[in-house]
Amino acid sequence: YKDEPVPSHKPVSLPLPIEGAIARRAPVRHYDYGTLSELHRPEWAGFFETVDETLRHLYCINNPREGGRGEWHRHLQTDDHYMLIKGILELVLWDARENCPTHGVQIAVRLEPESRTHYSMLRIPAGVWHTLTWKTTDGGVLLNSKNPPFDSKSPDKWRLSLEHFPPN
Repeated sequence: YKDEPVPSHKPVSLPLPIEGAIARRAPVRHYDYGTLSELHRPEWAGFFETVDETLRHLYCINNPREGGRGEWHRHLQTDDHYMLIKGILELVLWDARENCPTHGVQIAVRLEPESRTHYSMLRIPAGVWHTLTWKTTDGGVLLNSKNPPFDSKSPDKWRLSLEHFPPN
């Protein structure tokens, strides 16, 4: 037998107070055998891709424990596109782009893939400092799409130790 039609597969988007940053709640379907989460569809332009770019580099981060924390970092040429698959993740973003109207704005975003009130996807534009902390006891899985792709010969990643943040 053929499946019945299902509701729209359109994600719920939330513009954030940092220019270019977007949070989304991915469409989720629950079945007896598990949960289906859509990761990307071409008609979702503006999150993983814009008019002049395509999804080019996708990788996975597996965190086996609670409390893992990343250092403050930013990319000058690269947008990050996070999608949390499992766990709970808290991120803090700080806009350091001097010519941006949201320069100096700092926000916290909580990602939870199974939540109806929190988001599971986050786009972080180039130039925005960010850090993350895992808030789940049974680990987590995070996908990241980079555009342009990571270049191992010249990494576009600038770090700042936690005790020196935020910069003056």
